[in-house]
Amino acid sequence: MKGARRTKNIILGIIGILIAAYVLFPFYLVVMNSFKAQTSIVESPVSLAGASVAQLWENLTKVASNSNFNFWYAFGTSALITVISLVLLAVFGGMAAWVISRNNKKKWPWTWNVDSQQYHNNVKWRNKSNQQPSRFLH
Repeated sequence: MKGARRTKNIILGIIGILIAAYVLFPFYLVVMNSFKAQTSIVESPVSLAGASVAQLWENLTKVASNSNFNFWYAFGTSALITVISLVLLAVFGGMAAWVISRNNKKKWPWTWNVDSQQYHNNVKWRNKSNQQPSRFLH
């Protein structure tokens, strides 16, 4: 039994590493190639050959001062969209979480909730009258 569980964990770990590499590799390429000149990117896009901090600074100043592309306007627009979407996500996500947490488990089969009646039956209450408190008090 332990051998099967260990094999399953190893396989899941390998799958997780492969998915992480698949997701993170494009970010690696962007960061590494931002430190290179255009000719170095064409020659060896994956390696560190030709990478330098001076080239990174030159590339960033070219992007910021490009007359065909208004970098600061695009940055501001992206920041505005990000802030608005995060506020809406927090508001609507909070409302949805409240509804899901307050409804019965039978109505939301894909969620995990503690059945309140079963919880109250299994807990030994320490009050003198041996009565269970209201479920709204905890």
